[in-house]
Amino acid sequence: MFGKPALPPLWALGWHSSAYAYTTLDMVKNNVESYKTAGIPLEGVWLDIPYMSDYEDFTVNSTAFEGLKEFTQ
Repeated sequence: MFGKPALPPLWALGWHSSAYAYTTLDMVKNNVESYKTAGIPLEGVWLDIPYMSDYEDFTVNSTAFEGLKEFTQ
């Protein structure tokens, strides 16, 4: 081995929230807002299958998650 191990990205070291139950973007926004209100740092939110369109990879259910791209910015 040579050198020191690579450090993971800073966001990977923080708290992440995940739930299969996120069925709309509003639910995700409410969760993020709850963390802000409580003063708890939140580095990432992971979405599961419900955000997909017909369970297809790399798709977004544009009805329930309309505005997801803008929210992630």
